[in-house]
Amino acid sequence: FPSHDTTSESHRVHVEARVDVDSNSVLLLGTSLRFNSGSLETERRGLTVTSVDTLNSTGSLSTRSIDGTDLLGQLSYVRRLSRPRRYVSINLGYQRSSSDIIDALRSLGVSGSKADPGDTINQRGSRNEAETRFKPQFTYSEPLGEQSDLKLAIALENTELQTGRIMKIGQFGTNVFTEVDSTLSGLYR
Repeated sequence: FPSHDTTSESHRVHVEARVDVDSNSVLLLGTSLRFNSGSLETERRGLTVTSVDTLNSTGSLSTRSIDGTDLLGQLSYVRRLSRPRRYVSINLGYQRSSSDIIDALRSLGVSGSKADPGDTINQRGSRNEAETRFKPQFTYSEPLGEQSDLKLAIALENTELQTGRIMKIGQFGTNVFTEVDSTLSGLYR
């Protein structure tokens, strides 16, 4: 019978600015900063019985807490050309996201009336994730008629993602985690 408890909150600050460089050019600047946090707790219980006896039972509790930040920036330069609706624009977008995640899992298996050490898990892990994106774009717009335009857009995107994870194992029933599980730990790019 699983049960879940989830909480989350987010706070965001956004600022935009517009600078008219001259009668045909405009510079737009936008930036956002967002703070996120949340938690999740899931409890599961299982029971295998016959008409006479309990064969085994399991119980597990998993928790996760997340704290993160996002920084976004956009710089755009738009230049109107000689005809109405004809323009060129250059956009530069940047995003940096990072989060710290803590996971924990405790699971106990019981065969008959005795704890089964082979079916027992006590893990705690921490993970750091960072992502950086850079997105430049060039756009040219040419009017074809009163209600149609031809637009040429050239866009690139560069994304770098890095994740570091450490998973530790502890004796069941304690909050001491000293042994690193090397199969579940590492740095990934």
